[in-house]
Amino acid sequence: MGTWCAPCKKLTPKIKALMKSIKAKLK
Repeated sequence: MGTWCAPCKKLTPKIKALMKSIKAKLK
């Protein structure tokens, strides 16, 4: 995950941060 398209690589850090916050909320 996070290796698909070059422009998406810039968004990856934001997506990872989002996923972390979502997982934290689920706990």
